[in-house]
Formats: sequence, C-alpha cells, structure tokens
Amino acid sequence: MSFGTISLNDGTTAPSPAFGTGTALKGRDAKEQVLQALQNGQRHLDCAQFYGNEGSVGEAIAASGLPRSSLYITTKYATGDISTSLRTSLQLLQVDYVDLYLLHSVKFAEVHGLSRSWEVMESLQRDGLTRSIGVSNYRVGDLEILGHTAHTMPAVNQVEFHPFVYNQAAKLQQYCHDHGIALASYAGLAPLTKTRHGDFDAVVKRLASKYAITEHAVLYNWLRKHGVFVVTTSSKKERLEEMHWLAREISHEDSAELDSVGSQYHHRYYMSFMDE
Repeated sequence: MSFGTISLNDGTTAPSPAFGTGTALKGRDAKEQVLQALQNGQRHLDCAQFYGNEGSVGEAIAASGLPRSSLYITTKYATGDISTSLRTSLQLLQVDYVDLYLLHSVKFAEVHGLSRSWEVMESLQRDGLTRSIGVSNYRVGDLEILGHTAHTMPAVNQVEFHPFVYNQAAKLQQYCHDHGIALASYAGLAPLTKTRHGDFDAVVKRLASKYAITEHAVLYNWLRKHGVFVVTTSSKKERLEEMHWLAREISHEDSAELDSVGSQYHHRYYMSFMDE
C-alpha cells in the first residue's frame, strides 16, 4: 500500500506513507494497531526508541508472517550509547537491520556532539545494521554543523510539516532540497485535528469535493505535491483503508492556495525549538 516512493541520496527508496507508532501509541502496546496496519497493506513502519513500544511492534511484525524483505522499517535514537541503542531496538523489533535509522532530535544528539553522533551513525550504516541514516527535528544550522565533517549527508530529515508551519519551514525545505535530503512530515494532519481556522477549513472542504477524496487526503496530497514523505498514525481501520486510494495529483494552483491560506497562521505543536 503506497502512494509513492521517495528516492534517497544513498540510492535506496522509501515507501510513503509510513505508519507511525508514536503520538497516541506512545508508551502503549501497539501490537494490535500495527498488525491491523500490516493486514491493510501498510509496509512502512515508523518506530522510535522514545515511543517505548518497539517490543510490541516486533511482536506485530512476527505475528504478521510477512517476510522481512517486504517491509521498510524506520526507528530512531533517543538516549544512551547510539550503537547500543540501535542493537537494542533491533532485538525488540526482532529484525537484523532497519531500513532507516534517525537521530530523533538534535537535542538528543547534542549530548554526544553533532559531529560525533553522525560519525557513529555512519559506522552503523557501514556495519549493515541500517541501510540508510538520517535525522529528525534538525534545523538548517544543525545540518550545516553536521555537514562540516560528514562523509555522507543525512538521507532524511523528519520534521513537523503542514500548512500552518509552511512559512517557517520554507528555508529548511529549500536547504534539504539543495543538499539531497528527503524531507519527511509528521503531524501533517494537525490543521484538521488540532487548531482550526474557518477560511482554511473552507478551502480544504472545497478541494475534497473537487478531487472526490476526504479532507485528510487533501492534506496528504498537499504534502505529496511538495515532495514531502508522509508519516501518519491511525487506529481506525477505515482510515487505513483510505490509503488504498489516497493518491490524487492536485493542481499547482490548489496547492498554492493551501500554502497561502495556511501561511496566515502559525501553529507548531511539537519541538518548539524548531522556530528558534
């Protein structure tokens, strides 16, 4: 189940959307939700040490009976020795490698030093414990520091990205584009699930009718239009089934209207330091 693949700078590709195991699933047994996602065709799982549920994700993977080669698994580092943390994540997930390993936040990497943290990530990739390496919640300045000593730039930077942070994210998006870093989005549905604005809602509603998709799918396809990798979470079977017909090519004009109306507002719901 996919509405596209993202080409990464290391020659691999990643399917989008990914089923995320954070947000409402953080700190919870995620086996049932992950297994439901896999049974509905999802093949990219986005996990994290910080979510505290990698063990239950591993149980779901094992229970699914799916071959490891059919799955794309992302997980993220939060605390402790980076190398040891990845090996622990692999044990919990019951796999020999992950497809993508991310430093979950620049704040977590700063404990070890940004350059040193990335050196360890590069060594884990060389050792075959992860096929691709990247970061999450890194600003332009953070990426510039990393880039001074990096042998390879991150394949992915996963950040909060939706119309209500579009203006603030523009510089980061351009930097990532110029340096071959794929931008991935979490909280992409926040304009519909958190703070609401009537004029923005009206545009989304009209476009949902125009393209015969749900309002949520309008925002997914706005992200797709911007070349942004989608990470989403849902415990609702019908929302997962929606993914089967998610992709629509929305026009440049309609995407630009969402840019314009959404940019009148600024709401960041996670990692407030990203605005610094």
